[in-house]
Amino acid sequence: MKVGCRPKRAALCHKLGDDVRGLYYDTMQRAAAATCMALAPAAYYRDDLERTGRAAFRVGDVTFQGLRTIAEYKGATTPEEVQACHARGAARLRDLAATYGGLLCKFGQHVGSLQYVAPDAYTRTLSALRDSQPCSDDGAVRALLDRELGPGAFRDLRPPIASASIAEVRPATLDDGTAVAVKVMHPALEASIACDLYALEVCFALSRLADPRIADDWAWLLPEFRDGVELELDFVNEGATAERAGALLARRHGSRVRVPAVHWSHTTKRVLTMDYVEGHRVDDVDAHARHGVDKRRVGDALVSALADLACEHGLVHADPHGGNQLVEPRGRGDFTLWILDHGLYRNLAPATRRSLCGLWESLATRDFQSATAHAVALNFADDGPRALEVARLLLTATSSRGEAKSLGAKITASDATALRGHVRDLLTENDAAPSSAAAALLARVPRDLLFTMRSASLLRGTHAVLGADRRLRYVRFAEAAARGNALDAAWDARRRADDAALLPRTSPTPSRAATGRATRSTRRRRRRRAGARETKWAGLARRARTALRWLRLRANLAAADMAVARRAPRPDAAPDANVPQKYVASCGGDVAEARRRWDDTRRWRAAERVDGILAEPRPLYGAIRRCYPHYYAGSGRDGQPVYVENVGRVDVDGLAEAGVDADAMLRHYVFLNEWTWRELQPAADGPASYNVTVLDLDGLKLAQCRGVRFDYVKRCAVLARARYPERCGLMVIANAPSWFALVYRFIRPFVAAGTQRKIRVTRSNAETLEALREVADDASIPACYGGLLVGDSDAEKALARFVAT
Repeated sequence: MKVGCRPKRAALCHKLGDDVRGLYYDTMQRAAAATCMALAPAAYYRDDLERTGRAAFRVGDVTFQGLRTIAEYKGATTPEEVQACHARGAARLRDLAATYGGLLCKFGQHVGSLQYVAPDAYTRTLSALRDSQPCSDDGAVRALLDRELGPGAFRDLRPPIASASIAEVRPATLDDGTAVAVKVMHPALEASIACDLYALEVCFALSRLADPRIADDWAWLLPEFRDGVELELDFVNEGATAERAGALLARRHGSRVRVPAVHWSHTTKRVLTMDYVEGHRVDDVDAHARHGVDKRRVGDALVSALADLACEHGLVHADPHGGNQLVEPRGRGDFTLWILDHGLYRNLAPATRRSLCGLWESLATRDFQSATAHAVALNFADDGPRALEVARLLLTATSSRGEAKSLGAKITASDATALRGHVRDLLTENDAAPSSAAAALLARVPRDLLFTMRSASLLRGTHAVLGADRRLRYVRFAEAAARGNALDAAWDARRRADDAALLPRTSPTPSRAATGRATRSTRRRRRRRAGARETKWAGLARRARTALRWLRLRANLAAADMAVARRAPRPDAAPDANVPQKYVASCGGDVAEARRRWDDTRRWRAAERVDGILAEPRPLYGAIRRCYPHYYAGSGRDGQPVYVENVGRVDVDGLAEAGVDADAMLRHYVFLNEWTWRELQPAADGPASYNVTVLDLDGLKLAQCRGVRFDYVKRCAVLARARYPERCGLMVIANAPSWFALVYRFIRPFVAAGTQRKIRVTRSNAETLEALREVADDASIPACYGGLLVGDSDAEKALARFVAT
């Protein structure tokens, strides 16, 4: 082509770029077709010529920019040119979203959230669209509210506090003085919905003419986006889903994770009114620090809540970005996590839910035979080995190549490079291009699974910002999956009946039209017709199955970690004098892992101010000692401390009245450990550096294994293993009830042999006395177990003097 013959054409060719000059005429033909198709919005706005013109320009602009990007991709031949096309295409989509807003902005947000699926340039560039969007005109919003709810629906309607692509949120007050948050659809959005969807459809259709290969790669994206938009545009559906999620979360998480209540008298398809809640964003790390909230506990609560909803109830929150959760500080480090924006949920089909739960649990416990079957059932691939590899890479970022790693192990830079190489090799099998293979994978898996992967991607980002443990995130999903695997087809039938009872009918009767939901009696009738009621014995059997499944998971996780540790090569690094030898021993001689754990412990000690804990005031010390029986007995024959706790005699109500929560109890436990190993027995190594712990379960019932008591014991066990390794020389679980003995017999084969040698489970005081005589004389054994120690021991008197000073 002679560029200099026509200046205008030459300038346009220069604007398109040197790499697409040869495609100039082809692109202009597509643009001409786009211009003709852009006139189609006249069918939507026949009565408004100005709106028709704006819509036609909008469709034409979107279509032309899309075809322009496709033409550039078609002319790109090197990886560098493809990356440049990614950057230009992402910038164009961002500019279109910022210019027109509405569904185009939502589409940009959707593409930007597809981490590990869309190119990095798109996820990086389009992430800016998640920030606040422009608010609507105040007069237009008030007019919409008057049309939907009638004049004077709110006593006080204040300016918006948040605005997104579909709606904005305004604080208001009801006539009875209740503070509420009103989510109002942007008035201009409804007029542009059909236009924006049409523009995207035209763009995808013409891109197929321009380059069928690239268009086919991303054909799945538009239907998925359309499905999500249809859900988010119905605020009655969002309110019903919010009620459902709130009720389910309350069963397991209580006041820790909540959903604001819906005010149905002020809710329609375009307006959603909920309780107004105070708090800061879940990913605001500085706010967590100001209020004394442990950001890692916030991340753990978020993951646990959403994993429970997905694995047990089949409800997947498909848009859990940081702006959709608020943290309300409650003092003394406690908090309530509020889950907001329930417009984009997916109800997993029963078969998909069970397969996903089975896959998560199998991958966590390295049961790759079962994982392969579940991966094939979810259509990750036709052949088992390839399906397993794809599932491992997408869900746990692990691979069969290279060194075996335990669940959630830290990924180094070399590990990340190797994983990317494996993905590239996996997707280019059979001479397929990586983009085509990835698109084929995404097109074949269930649509619900795509939303689940999107949710996991957003959740992973928030979890990383909060600095939470990567392994703990996988373990929480595995625990929820284990509980989900214990639920049978009858549970899924009851879940479907509950959903049908809660959600409104397509044509509500006038008596229910104002509220948009079924009445309570109607919900009961629907459940009875569906056979949704669970009998008492069926409920007990379900809870028993769930408990056993959870115990088996924990045992299998430990067994999988030990198997990986046995296969992992030990580094030949010399012992590090700065790393305590107990850390090296707890890591099986792996000096590098011991150094990592010791560095992590030092960071924990600095963050929790552990070095100064002995000098802290202890206003709750007396209440804890009074309500939670624990004391130091005598010393063992080698000088090791003997410590006794009576878990079954805890006065939970007394602790609550004194303002003692699990965090205060854990702080007290850290204080006791620091006093023991810094004041009572400062030996770093040798027999005296181990303690003897008696965990007395006398009076403990199975129903009491929850709440602050269970939370404290569980967190103490985790903290002792991570921060005070190799300190336990003997653990005597005294007066174990029959149910505990049964459970321990079940999990004992999965416990490491070294740990088994340290544990004694006794059913009577005589057996406890016999166990303690292995390490201590009768003079150091409390009289309640048959020893000779009466009253306070020397160690207990020393602790009393230390606290008094």
